[in-house]
Amino acid sequence: MSTRGRPAPSDRAPAVRRLFSIDEEWTAASLPLAPRQFGRAEIAPLPPTAVTGGRRNEAALVLRIEMGLASFLLASDIGAPRERELVASGTHLDSTVLKVGHHGSRSSTSAEFLRAVGPRLAAISVGARNPYGHPDAGVVARLAEAGAATYRTDRDGAIIFETDGGTLTVTRWATRQVDRFCLDPEAIC
Repeated sequence: MSTRGRPAPSDRAPAVRRLFSIDEEWTAASLPLAPRQFGRAEIAPLPPTAVTGGRRNEAALVLRIEMGLASFLLASDIGAPRERELVASGTHLDSTVLKVGHHGSRSSTSAEFLRAVGPRLAAISVGARNPYGHPDAGVVARLAEAGAATYRTDRDGAIIFETDGGTLTVTRWATRQVDRFCLDPEAIC
């Protein structure tokens, strides 16, 4: 256990550790300095935060994954302050899929951030009947206004994204509904 009552990184996600071999672990304090290649996928940790004030969510690890024409921005638990910082830094944020930050809370997924990311699809990780009322109706409306098809774990169950770099398949575990997107406008998928 860590000194703050939260599990140490090595104690987190016991099911993942039991089912998968983990070769390396990244934390906000131990990010690689450059993007890493894993097969055809490139994973780039985005610059760490300069936002101060002791807000743990703002220091969350943010990753961008790219494979062919498919890209994913995993916004972790960040909110508007960190989003503003990323946009202002000029970091490449444009992504096909956005994993919405902080469970779609009111303090995340600003219009400015959505303009920079430009997602076609969005995934909100949120528990059914959660006591916080996530996702916020304003966040859902901003995603719709940005043109992003939105998937939610409270309604869709697990959401599985699969890509070969040219097509993107999204499976909604609860209904087994499968959506297929052709990412190359000049290809027939």
